Amino acid sequence: MRRIWFIAAAIAVSFALVATSAWAAITPVKVVVEPAAQYYAFGNDSYVAYNSNSKAHPDHWDALSIHRPSGAPAPRLNAAGTEGYVGGFDPGTNTALYQQVAGDASDLYFFDLDTRKRTKVPGVNTASWEWQPRISSSYIFFFRNYSAGGDYYTGLYLWNRAKKFGTRIEAYRWSKNAWLDAGSVGDRYASWTRCTLDTCIAYVYDTQSGRIRQIPSKNGRPQYAPTLDEANGLVFFVRSGFGCGVEVGFWSVPLSNFSAAPTKIASLPAGIDAGNMASLMPSRDGTENDLLFARIDCGRSTDIYALPGVSPLGP
Repeated sequence: MRRIWFIAAAIAVSFALVATSAWAAITPVKVVVEPAAQYYAFGNDSYVAYNSNSKAHPDHWDALSIHRPSGAPAPRLNAAGTEGYVGGFDPGTNTALYQQVAGDASDLYFFDLDTRKRTKVPGVNTASWEWQPRISSSYIFFFRNYSAGGDYYTGLYLWNRAKKFGTRIEAYRWSKNAWLDAGSVGDRYASWTRCTLDTCIAYVYDTQSGRIRQIPSKNGRPQYAPTLDEANGLVFFVRSGFGCGVEVGFWSVPLSNFSAAPTKIASLPAGIDAGNMASLMPSRDGTENDLLFARIDCGRSTDIYALPGVSPLGP
């Protein structure tokens, strides 16, 4: 199974069920719609940051932002002459975490949208390729490529921001027929997706137990974009059929009980898919969480949309 967003993931790497009548669908709304392709969006009260290419340069990716109240363009995160991939906002600030690629080097940076100051993330960068960062008050979650015993691997790391110490929680041997996408990170959990040519599997790691759990699938269907909502004890995810835009739906399940029947919250029309990553941002009135995702019109366009009001905004 070759999903359309494999291209965006590869760029960053290389250099039970409720009855259908029992759920109320949430209608997606536009957030960022531009002539090029947009992926991997994150938002806070003031800004939305996202990855974008352009019609003129489809193989070049920048980490862009818009001022949310006005919709006006805001500063680009990555420096001139580099590529950038957004990783989220440091909670309670307008500082965005992102991956900056310059030639054969990839490092993690902060960009303060208030001061427009760019700084390397202290402690996490090495001579290896760091990518797909995510951030919470407690952790920075990211991937690192490395070699061992003649093989190449991608390690999944949690950097404890208070203790200034990193831990590798999982590693995968590199394969041209498999790829990874980071999900999100909270103060206890971290999530990610691993896809092969056959399917996609969503995982959640618990820092308290050290356990990695797989969100159960239905008949081996692809599941991806696991998004943590620790305040409400939920993880959101996407489930689809095989192929782009086939029976794509958004679901949630309790973090404490993956055996519980998942709740369907939205579905997409045939021919429309969602990217391998989603994120929560506060609603405009500050009372609910909106779920940001890349809306893929298979073979044509990719834009940033949101499912409004998927859960109450936590404390």
